[in-house]
Amino acid sequence: MRRVREDLPGGGKLPERPLTAVNLKHVKLDATVQDGDEVALLPPIAGG
Repeated sequence: MRRVREDLPGGGKLPERPLTAVNLKHVKLDATVQDGDEVALLPPIAGG
């Protein structure tokens, strides 16, 4: 996440701990990403 925040435009606006998915599977924030992987960063969701 550190590199995403630093390298991507607007990366500093991401939530502190976004929900993370790689290739449509939920993963931990420290998951390894390979070239060609699809990464999704989702805001935390609250409901009631």
